[in-house]
Amino acid sequence: MENFRNYYDILNINRQAKGDEIKQAFRRLARQYHPDLNPGDQGAEEKFKTLSEAYEVLSDPNKRAKYDQFSLFWKRQESPGGDRGRNPRPGVRQPEADNDFSQFPDFNIFVDDLLGRGPVNPRPGVRSPAAAGAELRSEPRSAPRRTMPRTEGSRIPEPRTQNPRTPEPQNPEPRTQNPRTPEPRTEVRSAPPPLVNRGASPPPPALGYKTGMVKTAYTIRPAAPPRDAEAKLEVPLERAYSGGRERVRLEDGRSIEVDMPGGMVTGQQMRLRGQGIEGGNLYLRVVVTPHPFYRLQGSDLFCVVSISPVEAILGAAIAVPTLDGPVQMKLQPGVRSGQRLRLAAKGYPQPQGRRGDQIVEVQVVIPKTISPEERVLYEEIYGLERDRLHKPLLLG
Repeated sequence: MENFRNYYDILNINRQAKGDEIKQAFRRLARQYHPDLNPGDQGAEEKFKTLSEAYEVLSDPNKRAKYDQFSLFWKRQESPGGDRGRNPRPGVRQPEADNDFSQFPDFNIFVDDLLGRGPVNPRPGVRSPAAAGAELRSEPRSAPRRTMPRTEGSRIPEPRTQNPRTPEPQNPEPRTQNPRTPEPRTEVRSAPPPLVNRGASPPPPALGYKTGMVKTAYTIRPAAPPRDAEAKLEVPLERAYSGGRERVRLEDGRSIEVDMPGGMVTGQQMRLRGQGIEGGNLYLRVVVTPHPFYRLQGSDLFCVVSISPVEAILGAAIAVPTLDGPVQMKLQPGVRSGQRLRLAAKGYPQPQGRRGDQIVEVQVVIPKTISPEERVLYEEIYGLERDRLHKPLLLG
């Protein structure tokens, strides 16, 4: 079979895969080969088209069943002797008598017919189930002929340029017709030059058409209604505070850029018009990820800063990180561990335009190891304070 594509191998799934497994496999591969993620890579673009075609067929139970029957039919035809009585795969029903796919010598023609890209009837006298009731027009470069109705299995006489006035038989044989389903009609007429379908090319002569004949077929699909979609936008605290351009990757494989305003918080939504499904709206739900240093509570920012015992006793000016950069905070002598200090208007923006405060909790850290010089100094301090600290206890 020419151009045959094994959709199961393309999506890397087995033939018993369920609908959810097919969807997951397509999404995983679509993200890998999506053209937006591989700009300028023609191979990735063709791979993505093949993946989309495979998913469109296998995700539809009816199309998948017809594809499986087509694969089995040609596999049996190409086997030695064309054995029709053997089923190579247990549990799969053999094609019925009316599922004769011999009118599709090329796999691409079968796929076009299956996906509704245009009615196809590639061999004269053989009627495709998907093209029942369709009308085909063949227009050769020849003298005009009168329109002749076509019955199943009948042949259209060749137009003869030597005798363009040859009349039809006066007593033609009666033609059998199906009163419920009209048969395809072929109209032969002169057409200088022949009509060309927009975007279509003449089929090759091997498919039953003659040189100079053009098949015109149009398929009109109703437009799908627009639907809204939702997605999650995760950003760190610093970018949620400052805002800016963010890239969002959607479940369908698309990747878009959005301009996010500053001061966003978890739970807020952004609406993007026309970025949903079939022209609907896209709603982005903002999620601010946890920060290792800050804790956001309302519009106030909380943080913990470590200081040494000497800084706690003597007081000092220390650098404290903020969302706007480090600032100097002055510690008063005798500050206690766990004490909270406030940096006004250094917190998170409020909807009214004001800003919250940054609350700094001081933690006095006792060193686990000290140098010999530090030990000498600490022992001197201890000698000075020992009597003052413990004498009241002894007297009591």
